Amino acid sequence: MTAENTFSGLSVTVSNDAGQSVTPNTVVTDPKIWRGLNLIARDVARLPLDVFRRDGDSREKDTKHPAYSLLNRVPNTYQTGYKFRELLTLHAIVYGNGFAQIVRQGSGVPVALVPIHPSRVTISLNQVTGNKSYIIDSRTKLMDTDILHIFGLGFDGLRGMGLCEYGAQALGLELAARQFGSLFFAQGSMGSFVIYHPSNLSNTAKKNIVNAVNELHSSNKNAHKAILLSDALKIEPLSINAKDAQLIELRKFSVREIANLLCVPPHKLGDDSSTSFSSLEQENQSYLDQSLDPWMRNWESECWAKLLTEKQKTNDTHFFEFNRGALLRTDLSARFSAYATAITNGWMSRDEVRRRENMNPIPGGKGSEFILPLNMATVDQQQ
Repeated sequence: MTAENTFSGLSVTVSNDAGQSVTPNTVVTDPKIWRGLNLIARDVARLPLDVFRRDGDSREKDTKHPAYSLLNRVPNTYQTGYKFRELLTLHAIVYGNGFAQIVRQGSGVPVALVPIHPSRVTISLNQVTGNKSYIIDSRTKLMDTDILHIFGLGFDGLRGMGLCEYGAQALGLELAARQFGSLFFAQGSMGSFVIYHPSNLSNTAKKNIVNAVNELHSSNKNAHKAILLSDALKIEPLSINAKDAQLIELRKFSVREIANLLCVPPHKLGDDSSTSFSSLEQENQSYLDQSLDPWMRNWESECWAKLLTEKQKTNDTHFFEFNRGALLRTDLSARFSAYATAITNGWMSRDEVRRRENMNPIPGGKGSEFILPLNMATVDQQQ
């Protein structure tokens, strides 16, 4: 009998001290979380994921490799490469795991990548052989080689922890604060209050006074309307105001909390209270290094493991790599200055620069030549 451990691919609801229901469907309703998810998933998707062929010290883009078209153009019958990578990255952040079935021809060549929602997947580990398999909808079993699995940080090496799992407390507080703010303003920003009257009133009179005051301040549009009181009637608030409740400060703090959860700079989510960098290029470099690069390396390593043949992996002839430079576009003057330095020092040709700017090569092949200043020479030539 084979011993197996089974791990669910999804935690539906996670408890928290704020008493909020923290699920993928509830957390994405928060604008700050939605923006953070959009940033990461969109930026990972928009950077080209290329397949390269290695030959000694040289490398060239292999556009004829079947994985190149699947990842960048048409992975399946209903998605583009951009939307496919955006979706799997989003699933990997929110649910901890992004899954896609690798459909292969009889020869083993991948011909399609079909996303599978994480709620449909259970991961099974055979403790005898060490093989991992994926059960879809509790009935279809696929081997590890037939699933492209993008997943984040986890404790068992089989699945990643989703945003709702590791961020339950912070997300619960954010959802509670947003709910409190909505209710606060729905009540006309007054909250609860008590009505004093020195004499005894009939039940009907009490009900009429309470209904009249509640109706006047039952919504935000009535918040600043005047109240006409009798000589003896007195109203005093019981609840604290927005300032005393530190509602504004709490919402600002939640931006930094969510930024920490998603590993993005706070200013990317609208917190401009502090900026550590003096230029857009430096900000983008930090965002690339801290936020995007871990996910891109995740993609690169998983594609290498699942979309290359065993011969290609053994001989180390192919690899996957994002074009990270596509994110670090500086202003025109700085970019052209960098190009000029690269050309005059001989480590970029003019055609390589023109290709980066989506321009045609220089006619006659002259643009592919590397140039150096005439007064430069190697050390041995100077002796």
